[in-house]
Amino acid sequence: MSQSIEEYKGEKVLTDLTARLMPPNDNYPDCMCKLLLTKQHLYVLEDNFDGTFAEHFVFPIGQILKLEEKTFGKTTAKRTGITAFLLALLSLGGAIISAGRNNMSSDSLLTITYTDGMGGSKGLCFHELESRATVMESIFKQLKENP
Repeated sequence: MSQSIEEYKGEKVLTDLTARLMPPNDNYPDCMCKLLLTKQHLYVLEDNFDGTFAEHFVFPIGQILKLEEKTFGKTTAKRTGITAFLLALLSLGGAIISAGRNNMSSDSLLTITYTDGMGGSKGLCFHELESRATVMESIFKQLKENP
């Protein structure tokens, strides 16, 4: 899913990011999503692997209150990876190594806080980011400051 999309629904994509959705409820799957930021919207899409996408969320930029990456200490992730590796050597089980690798890559979360249309706010979280969200954060801040 790392292929870039230059335009979506007639809007130029300013930046994109691939990350795993942490489903907010049972109506959404645990899936890798492509987040597309345009001047007007943030689209959250799941790749159907047939050239089409399932839209899970479409946020007008004005509806988004905050978009930020939260990074956690890497020492914990490294320790988890080393521990998993040693356990795998002792038990000769490959599944433990896979679990350790997943823990090592999940040291960042992307959070999106948005208005729910009824005076409140809600949030979405993404993990397993394919790359840092700093570019998306920066462009989002510019869009909020200069609508």
